[in-house]
Amino acid sequence: MKPQEPIPHNYSISRLNLIFALSSLALVAVTGLVVGYDYIRGWKWFQLEFMRMQRERIVQEMQVAKSEENTKQLAALDEQERKNSLELARHRDQYMTAQKAFDALEGDHYRADQDYRFAKANLDAQRYITEASVVQHRADAAQQQAEYERQSAHLADLQVRLQEVTRQRDAAKANIDQWLKKIKDAEDKKKELTASVDLLSKQLTTVDMGRFSTNWILSQPMLDFVNPVIKIDQVVLNDLSIDMNYMNVPRVDRCQTCHRAIDTPGWESKAEAARLSQELQQKLDAYQIPQEKRAETEERIAQLKRIQDAPNDTLNPWRTHPKLDLYVGSASVHPLLEYGCTVCHRGQDRATEFGRAGHTPASPRMEHRWAERTPLTAGFFPLPSDFAQRHWGYEENEFIETPMYPRHYYEAGCIKCHSSQIAVDRGDDITKATQTVELYGCYACHKINNWRFSDLRKPGPDLGGIAEKTTPEWAFRWISEPHNFRSTTRMPSFFYQRNMIDPSVVPPQERTHNIKLQDAEIHAIVSYLFDKSTHRVWQQPGAGDAGRGKQIVNSVGCMGCHIDTEQVKDEKSGQIRLAKREDFPLERNYGFNLTGVGTKTNSAWIYNWVKNPKSYYAEAPMPSLRLTDQEASDVTAFLLTLQKPSFMKTAIRPPDRQAVHDLAKGYLINTLSDRDAESKLRSMSDHEQLVYLGQRSIEKYGCYSCHNIKGFEGLKPIGTELTVEGSKALHLFDFGFMNEEKWKNEDGVTEHVIHTVPSWVYNKLRNPRIYDDRRTKVYNDKLKMPNFHLTPEEARRIAMVVVGLTKEKVAENRMAGLDAHTRLIEEGRKRVSQHNCRACHVVDGRGRAIASTIADANFLPPDLSPEGARAQSPFLFNFLKDPTVMKIRPWLGVRMPTFHFDDHEANTLVTFFAEAGKGAQFDTTRGANPSPANVKIGQQVFTMLRCAQCHGTTPVNPENPPTPNTADSTSLAPNLTLARLRLRHDWISDWIRRPNEMIPGTRMPTNFPRDAATGGFQSPLALAIDTPQFAQYKSTLLPLFNGNEKELKRTMSDAVALTDYLRDYIWSIGITQMRSASPTGDAPAMAMPQQSLPPATAPAAKSTRNQRAIPAVSGGAGR
Repeated sequence: MKPQEPIPHNYSISRLNLIFALSSLALVAVTGLVVGYDYIRGWKWFQLEFMRMQRERIVQEMQVAKSEENTKQLAALDEQERKNSLELARHRDQYMTAQKAFDALEGDHYRADQDYRFAKANLDAQRYITEASVVQHRADAAQQQAEYERQSAHLADLQVRLQEVTRQRDAAKANIDQWLKKIKDAEDKKKELTASVDLLSKQLTTVDMGRFSTNWILSQPMLDFVNPVIKIDQVVLNDLSIDMNYMNVPRVDRCQTCHRAIDTPGWESKAEAARLSQELQQKLDAYQIPQEKRAETEERIAQLKRIQDAPNDTLNPWRTHPKLDLYVGSASVHPLLEYGCTVCHRGQDRATEFGRAGHTPASPRMEHRWAERTPLTAGFFPLPSDFAQRHWGYEENEFIETPMYPRHYYEAGCIKCHSSQIAVDRGDDITKATQTVELYGCYACHKINNWRFSDLRKPGPDLGGIAEKTTPEWAFRWISEPHNFRSTTRMPSFFYQRNMIDPSVVPPQERTHNIKLQDAEIHAIVSYLFDKSTHRVWQQPGAGDAGRGKQIVNSVGCMGCHIDTEQVKDEKSGQIRLAKREDFPLERNYGFNLTGVGTKTNSAWIYNWVKNPKSYYAEAPMPSLRLTDQEASDVTAFLLTLQKPSFMKTAIRPPDRQAVHDLAKGYLINTLSDRDAESKLRSMSDHEQLVYLGQRSIEKYGCYSCHNIKGFEGLKPIGTELTVEGSKALHLFDFGFMNEEKWKNEDGVTEHVIHTVPSWVYNKLRNPRIYDDRRTKVYNDKLKMPNFHLTPEEARRIAMVVVGLTKEKVAENRMAGLDAHTRLIEEGRKRVSQHNCRACHVVDGRGRAIASTIADANFLPPDLSPEGARAQSPFLFNFLKDPTVMKIRPWLGVRMPTFHFDDHEANTLVTFFAEAGKGAQFDTTRGANPSPANVKIGQQVFTMLRCAQCHGTTPVNPENPPTPNTADSTSLAPNLTLARLRLRHDWISDWIRRPNEMIPGTRMPTNFPRDAATGGFQSPLALAIDTPQFAQYKSTLLPLFNGNEKELKRTMSDAVALTDYLRDYIWSIGITQMRSASPTGDAPAMAMPQQSLPPATAPAAKSTRNQRAIPAVSGGAGR
């Protein structure tokens, strides 16, 4: 047979087989690498490490649970169980007999129960048949009725039998149980002792990742789709969406994939554990807590103590979130499942890698540590012990639109939801930050479209009448460097700044030229202001006494808003140093520092200003203290003594004509040719050139943003709008040559610029000209934002607000402060802030900055926290409009100022107090008269408790009111004749019962303390009524109770009844009308009520401790 010819091939088959084999192997290898790359993720190691930490902690807790004491108890129980078993063995025959008897009775019970159930079912069927035969009028109805009765009797017999068998069975069971009881008790105690260990053993199983364990197997490649332990955790937030330009998509937060314990108590840092344990212990000491809740709290404190005593601190990302009761905790107001993480912290919500999640370093050191890398193995190979501190894989990514806020800026995220609130509850940092922005007037130069910063006055004074107030020489020196005159001033420095004269960044020749140009601009600004100023003639003060003036300034309330010193004692060194703004509360920085005011201005201006600030500037924030002519003259004399002569000795360089010419020409050639510009300048006098340059310089530096200046009405703010500054991309911020650079500020602090938005803003605030360093610019192109000389803390706070102002939108249902009730409160809080009410008063638990200047606490202005529940709205409205209508405590030196509120402002404040104090309800009790019997009882109780030692009960003589010098500070309290016009009816009795609960620290004594066991109020008169010293009161009171001594004693022990009687007496002595104050501001005359008390009769009704009715008197008005 002819051999088959070989088939021709273009390629060698053997070679192709080899190539295909190698390709297949390569494909398998690449597939394996792809699977491995997909499997080996960085976030898995964090979960594995946390599971390891959990295992270590569980093992430690198991060792504690298996303590020596528990081991001894278990051994004793085992021994007892052995003895019980031996005893049972010795009586085995008796036990077996009892068991057989029980088994037999159990069978009898089963049969009896079955017979009863079947018979009952038959009876139910027979009932239906019987009823049907009656309804259908069948002939066998009687027969069916008889059958029904027979089956009923049979069922009754079966029931008796079942009950008897049940009794016998239960008796047999009890006989068996007595043999097994001791064994069962020992087993139960054993289970109780081992319950915690058993629970921990189950928990240990859930975190066991040992080789070939269930968790380990289900976490392997190609098997981890079944029920993996290591997996991505995420929270989907449908109503907290992300703007993707063309649509809004829900947030999908995956942060807890690595932050495993973020909402789990027990993994706090040592610092957080110390803070929290102290807070919980204070609550335990201060409040009466149910025993069960107290035990839980004590167990939590013990857990926190163990964290503090641990050798190592818990590292991120395995820490519990701080303030778990406020953030991410299931019982917090921001639970994790509803708010997630990125709505507050920002960052890439779906990212699971550290470098892509948007983490932002807070310092260069942190940035360098984050950038270090270690190969990641997800548990296949051993990792270095310091892996958690070294491996982060951070890379700067300027294309992430929403990078996370760095440490110390976390509360910036509060703004997007709490922008409609003046103060964020428990958000102290962001609250202080927004207050700092308002204090420095950032909103004036930079538009901020935010309710918090809307409707605010310009932060600087009106300059329309500057010539009436000061001199050009003082103004030049002031504008040159305000801090040379007053170290605490908020007026920033525009001139002679780092980019103009600092030798380290400006060449000598350019520096000299810049000084001439700066001098020229200052002279020009002064010339313009004084050229456009009004020149009114002010009333001159009379002869004043500086000593009396100082006393007035220190007593009437000036020190609530002003400070009068530039030297303070350093707390650390004990040395006297120059004062800083942060040395004083924000409220006392509201007004300017009085130091040097005598150098700054003249007697006529001071006199008219303190008499009526509105006469100089209608929008002046300073209120009127209603000073008399003599008082104003005395204050003027004192303020003129506050001199700073060294400031006026500073030499003033005359303006360089060429510099003035060059600057003015530089502005003119923007609209004119060079020739026309020169021609126009030649037509101007030197003064006209200065005025023109002044106008252009004011426009350049934006002075009109903070001050009212003639000719600049209606101009828009000069600065960049900050409404969404926090959303601006990183590449849009000009770092100049300062990226990753260190620099030293004028206060000696070395700062470091890192390439993040918060760092850029912070360094810009610390020195606004820093980004001009080493750059070549013409004079008018240099940065010109002024230097506020902010401290690092102030700059951080303002930067926090700036980066928190973003374009992110939050659904209205997640916004705080949008409901009608809260909106009314926040509008009022805004007015309180604008008028600096907290300088003198406590409002919402904060304020009273003036307290540091008043030695005797008895002369402090009142706490207004309960004002809404305490005061009647009509009274409060009239009092705010004109505080002279009623002098509540005329002996106080501090005066309630006249703010000249319009009706809208006064109503806003009244509504705020009413809403905040839940006292907005209308009532008619002001016109009601209490029954005479109640009044008489209240009068006796009033006398027995010696209330008149502190409170007056007759109207104050307006011709001779008590003063701080004539009143006894140990017995000062409001005059009770004003209560009916001022106070809410039911609030009076509530206040008498629990003054310290309503205003902690009040001087009002607690006459009716709470019973520690029941929580009810106790009466001090319950036992005192039978003592000899109270015999006269008893004899007076008995007729009012128809001689019923038992009823009298019951009433004397009823604290609620007694406080209501006291309220009725106080109401009866109150005046019923007031009239407006006289033009001189003297106290108004008070009208006494005309009331005659008819003969009293006994109270008609009884009362209980918790609910009572004040007894009405026959023939009286009742209540």
